[in-house]
Amino acid sequence: KAALEEQYAKLTDALILGHADAAVLLSNRSAAHARLAQYAAALDDADAALALRPDWGKAHGRRAAAYEGKGDWARAVAAYEEGLSHDPQSAALASGLAAARERL
Repeated sequence: KAALEEQYAKLTDALILGHADAAVLLSNRSAAHARLAQYAAALDDADAALALRPDWGKAHGRRAAAYEGKGDWARAVAAYEEGLSHDPQSAALASGLAAARERL
């Protein structure tokens, strides 16, 4: 947990300093939030990443993971499907979609 919190702090610092690819940092910070079971914050960062890069499949996967953590399987499925529409070759998105569909 301490390592995740340290990762979160470093990502936040990079965002404050104006890192060139804020979408990547927000996506990674979303993943850190999800691993810490901070699903509302994970969703906020995934949404912010998508505002910057709406066609990025991985950020849609981060959104889906946040919805999974919140137990909102229908929205998780929708997020995985949207991600796959942008990145149809993503094995991670495809397996996430299959798992989320089983939970509906």
